[in-house]
Amino acid sequence: MTCDVGFTIGQGVNYRWYKDDYQVHDGTFYTIQNAELSQSGSYQCQPGTGERSDPVRLEVSDAWVILQTPLYVYEGDELKLRCHHYPGYYGGQTIFYKYKRLIRDWRDNEELYIGNVDRTTAGTYTCIKQVHYQLSYHQHADEVFVSVQELFTTPTTRVTANPVFERDNMTLTCSTSLHPSRQNTQLRFAFYREEWIVQKFSSNDTYDVYIVHLQNSGKYSCAVETTDGKVRKKSAEQSIQIEELFSHPEITVTNNLTVEGDPMTLTCNTTLSPYIKTTEVQFAFYRDGQKVQEFNSSNKYEVQSAQEEDSGDYTCEVKTSTTTTMKISNGFIILVQGSNHFSLMTILSISLGMSLLIVIILIFLCIYYQRRSSNNKRQTTGGDNEFSTEAEVNYAVLNITRSQQNNLPGENGSNVVYGVVKSKTKQVKTSQEMPETSTDIYQNISSHR
Repeated sequence: MTCDVGFTIGQGVNYRWYKDDYQVHDGTFYTIQNAELSQSGSYQCQPGTGERSDPVRLEVSDAWVILQTPLYVYEGDELKLRCHHYPGYYGGQTIFYKYKRLIRDWRDNEELYIGNVDRTTAGTYTCIKQVHYQLSYHQHADEVFVSVQELFTTPTTRVTANPVFERDNMTLTCSTSLHPSRQNTQLRFAFYREEWIVQKFSSNDTYDVYIVHLQNSGKYSCAVETTDGKVRKKSAEQSIQIEELFSHPEITVTNNLTVEGDPMTLTCNTTLSPYIKTTEVQFAFYRDGQKVQEFNSSNKYEVQSAQEEDSGDYTCEVKTSTTTTMKISNGFIILVQGSNHFSLMTILSISLGMSLLIVIILIFLCIYYQRRSSNNKRQTTGGDNEFSTEAEVNYAVLNITRSQQNNLPGENGSNVVYGVVKSKTKQVKTSQEMPETSTDIYQNISSHR
């Protein structure tokens, strides 16, 4: 037996061995020659003035066959089971079972080798071996329970602070514990976000994110493995939500169409996180990128009498008192109009309205005359109208002279008036033919006195 203290100590250290709490030997190693049944028991070692080791149970047997296993078996170990027979006799073939199920058939090799042990390796193992005595082979069996120790615990992912605020520094730690008997085992660590690796395997068990942003939120996990990669374990996912110190600011204004001389007030609106109601924030205002109000505790920018030069694209900026977090709003365009601007606009509006009305009237008149012209054309070309020929209508200017006509029959005492007609003609429709050369019309005009 060897006293393994798990770390390097100086020379000249005295080791003491105990069996069932009684000192039985001094020295780093303790070897038992010709073991006897009475030497079965619990053994411990103690280096110098240090603490005693955990007890180890030693069983000395006189059975024909014993199944020998390592005292401690850890994840990642290579396990060797030996079906050992009583010394001085010839051993034949050996067979192995786990939970009464065959795991290796008869062979001359008395050892069963299992590489890269995990927790599923644990269980009850049985070996049966042929031992030659009394001129023949006899089968003897032994059974033992193999326990597999956890090399290191399943890791957990921990964050330095919760909640984590934007622009803070965030540190994730992958926490695990090695078995006390395997404290010298070297481990490597890796970190994941949403199953994507963000830090490859290394000896560093922490993952740092400097000046975090909202997009750093997500589900984080870590993995731990031995340097040979035989044992690897992964933590459960840890949901991390990066919190806003305050919301993105927005500008509001009393009136974004301001007449010159009116007061104007801009307000920078934001909402603090419920976790940090006591955090102090400051506000500043800009016009066209130029600062018009320095950072202070007021979220308002006031102009008592707005002028045209106060027009522009306004933004506001919010920051914490430590200046680690700063946010700027979207632009807000403000137009300050001159005092005569409104009346001029009114006149322009009325002029535009009147022009539009005139255009509409002209359009209607055009449509009306087009329709009238179309109707006249249809009447002119119609074949079934009452008037089918054209005649001249004569307009006369009459120069009237009167003479006494006593010899006309039936018109005694009547006047005959002769008129010379100077005619102007216009084409009209008539059903009677008129002489084309007719220019004078004589008409008997009767007058009664």
